Amino acid sequence: MPVAIAALAFLAAALAVALVLVQRAARRDRADAQAQLGALRRELSEVRATGERHREELNGARSEVSALEDRVRSATAQESKLENELQLARTRAAAARTKVSERDARIEALEAERADLASRLGAAESAASAGGRNETDVVIGEAVDLDGPRDDALWQLEIARSERTWRQNVAPNPEAGGSPFEECDDPVRLAVEIEAAALRESVGAHISVDWQAAPVEPARRHLILRVAQEMLEAAARNPEPARLVVLGGGEVTMHLEATDGDELGRLVPPRVTSRLIEAREESGLSLTVRTE
Repeated sequence: MPVAIAALAFLAAALAVALVLVQRAARRDRADAQAQLGALRRELSEVRATGERHREELNGARSEVSALEDRVRSATAQESKLENELQLARTRAAAARTKVSERDARIEALEAERADLASRLGAAESAASAGGRNETDVVIGEAVDLDGPRDDALWQLEIARSERTWRQNVAPNPEAGGSPFEECDDPVRLAVEIEAAALRESVGAHISVDWQAAPVEPARRHLILRVAQEMLEAAARNPEPARLVVLGGGEVTMHLEATDGDELGRLVPPRVTSRLIEAREESGLSLTVRTE
């Protein structure tokens, strides 16, 4: 009996010691587990913070990509617009070069025509000085017969020339049909206005026409038109803006004056050998075409 009690006491003591050891080990394990759990929680918090930063960086990168895409689209649209403007500028430049070439060609044609007229004028004056002309002859670009079928033929040719000049230099649409002379009550006035408009378009002359004369009778229309053409040619060579004022009924007076109120520079009147035309140089240039 005492031996059994002693054995039980020893067993109880051993169990107590084991329990204490187990409790100590359990506390160490719990402390280690809590430490590891804390570390894991800290790592998880850091991972979450890192993920949040990465998410913010990703959103920022997406915003930058979207902004770059918008800039690319804007640059593409701007490039397309600039290409269109460049193409339009090239087209306009080509048209301007063509117009300049046409203007140069017209100037050369006018110079050639002027040289030809000067040559014929010199020949006509030589013939007149040799007795080949009578007192009523006129030397002004073309010899003019004041009456008869020749004058009518010359007038028809002059109308054809004016129509061609209008179509080539003045008409908004050269391909359109019709003629400005079809419904015209004063073809001489219209022909003179076409001549002035053509000089404005072809050589940039600052010329206008102020027509205040009555309709011209057929016998003098070609003469008056040719005189007006010569005066407009003289004004075209002058740098100051000028106006051709046409007055009269029986006698028709054509006067070149400055449009800005100043005096025109030196204008050389056409050389004529006829008592039907009187030239005056006062404040400008005046030519009067008499009836007889």
